[in-house]
Amino acid sequence: MPPFFTKNIDLTLINENTAVGTQVFQLEAKDPENSPLLFGIEGTNLLHVNRRSGAVSVAANIDREVSGDSIKFFVTLEDIVGNGHENNLVRVPVTVLIIDENDNKPEFALRENLLKVDVFENSTFDSKIIDGIEATDADIVGSILTAFCEACEHRFKVKPIGETTTNFIRFSLVLTDQLEYKPNSSPINIRIKVFDGVHNATLNVEIIVRDVQNKPPVFIGSTTAIIAEDLPIASFVLRVKAIDGDVISNDAFTQESSTNNGRQIVYHLLSNPGAYFSLDSRTGEIRVANRLDKEAFPSTNGVITLKIKATELDSNGVLTSNIEPETQCSSITSVTITLQDVNDETPTFNKHEYQVSIAEGVPNGTPLASLDMIVEDKDTGSNGVFNIALNDPSGIFSVEPPIATGSTSVSIKVTNGPLDYENPNQQKFILLIIATEAFTIEKLSSTATVTVTVEDVNDNAPKFENEMYSASVLEDAIPGTIVKAIRATDRDS
Repeated sequence: MPPFFTKNIDLTLINENTAVGTQVFQLEAKDPENSPLLFGIEGTNLLHVNRRSGAVSVAANIDREVSGDSIKFFVTLEDIVGNGHENNLVRVPVTVLIIDENDNKPEFALRENLLKVDVFENSTFDSKIIDGIEATDADIVGSILTAFCEACEHRFKVKPIGETTTNFIRFSLVLTDQLEYKPNSSPINIRIKVFDGVHNATLNVEIIVRDVQNKPPVFIGSTTAIIAEDLPIASFVLRVKAIDGDVISNDAFTQESSTNNGRQIVYHLLSNPGAYFSLDSRTGEIRVANRLDKEAFPSTNGVITLKIKATELDSNGVLTSNIEPETQCSSITSVTITLQDVNDETPTFNKHEYQVSIAEGVPNGTPLASLDMIVEDKDTGSNGVFNIALNDPSGIFSVEPPIATGSTSVSIKVTNGPLDYENPNQQKFILLIIATEAFTIEKLSSTATVTVTVEDVNDNAPKFENEMYSASVLEDAIPGTIVKAIRATDRDS
């Protein structure tokens, strides 16, 4: 017959952390035939049994937080029958209960050792600085978890949320006093601790008091520049700078406030006539974006006015205009950029070729009608002064004015007339007009041609070939008989 246990380890209590080698139980058994017995354990390596005596001892460290509240395994009992007979083996399932000890410290759900938070200086009493801080304890024994604040200096306190147990606590850090923002001040460092009666857990908190925006940014430094109109694209023009208005003292702007940046500023171009310039939103640098041309701004004499808006960012890099009144976080300034003239314009005719007609015989001083010639140099000052010359091999015509500035109408007159259509060399003239800069080194110039067609005028009387003619005719000549051929010509066409 098989043996049986008379004293089994099932539902025995064992403290966790019991030292290895400690006997925790004594198995007892009987065999109907009084055969020798062998004890055994299967299914766990945490306990060991002496095969002959049945003494159960701890074989490895028992940690309830690892093994759980119980250990399930089998105890075995085997009789030694002998005489060639097969031994009887009994396997019995058992459960050993593990008694918890307060051997673990609480842990915060936040795994960071240092928690950084921003708090606005106008936060009200009892405001939640950090909400829903949680801590747990793996042990189920010990005191109910408690949380408290170190180095809070009556400015902060811990406020529990809901029910607190031996292994769970949830709470908030709330404000108990008014905070004040000071430029360049150090963060407030506090420690939040959770205590389970034996062990502590610590959460370090760094609190940064943030400025509340109540003054718009202030522009400092120059907002004017003078540049040459031929400045290359991407060239630096000017840097606008604005600082947080809250870091400037109530009395006046100081050097200290200029180095204390306060909130970060971003810049935007509100108006950019001609799209000639670009603005770096972070640095405030203005650069040339397109080819400049002073002559494109005749009404302002080459002065371009930009409108630039400066807006403060909050600590998260978000435009404060999204969450605060626009007038408190943005400012607008005008930047004037004067383009200095460069001799980049040529005196230019309004046409390359002109066709005019004039009657012969007109008196000297008569201008060519309907010429409609205009010469213009868009440069200013001495760069816009030009001479006007006439290339006329005949010497009959002259040009006016000989010198001009900016823009002028040009007149060509008959000077050494009269014109005579009947002269084959005076029926058509091709004149070359040259406009050349007067005072520049480059002497830029351009030309135009004028074709003058002389029109015939009835200014000549018919003329006989001879002043006197004589002829004879027979007295019986019949009517129609040619007496004499007389020839007359007229020079006019």
